[in-house]
Amino acid sequence: MPLDVICPNCRGVFFETNDKDGFSPYVTGLRSTMVREYDPDKAANAAMINMKAEFLGVYDDILHQEDLVGEGIGPCPGCGGALSDDNWKFITRPQPQEADPLICEICDRGPFKTEQGKSSHMRQIHGG
Repeated sequence: MPLDVICPNCRGVFFETNDKDGFSPYVTGLRSTMVREYDPDKAANAAMINMKAEFLGVYDDILHQEDLVGEGIGPCPGCGGALSDDNWKFITRPQPQEADPLICEICDRGPFKTEQGKSSHMRQIHGG
């Protein structure tokens, strides 16, 4: 599963890591481009990341250029800074998962069988 890539300067999240080597699922221009599997033990490389789908077409010039490494990867669409930290690594985090609507947001109990069951739990346990 891809990881979010966090800009070390503005903390913006515009990119995600690649899961495997191969061709980009996104076509830039008229050519398909090679991508590389993200490896946290290697120096940051522009071929290891993809622009998140919601930002495609807005700013995807730097994607998949293997000669862009370390501090040369950027600029970040949010702040104009490099996308790797001082150690030439990407800062990553797991992507958020959609919340299960039948799990209590307060105590994580569930999943309840129905919305009524969750509502009953909320009234009895949390007073709401």
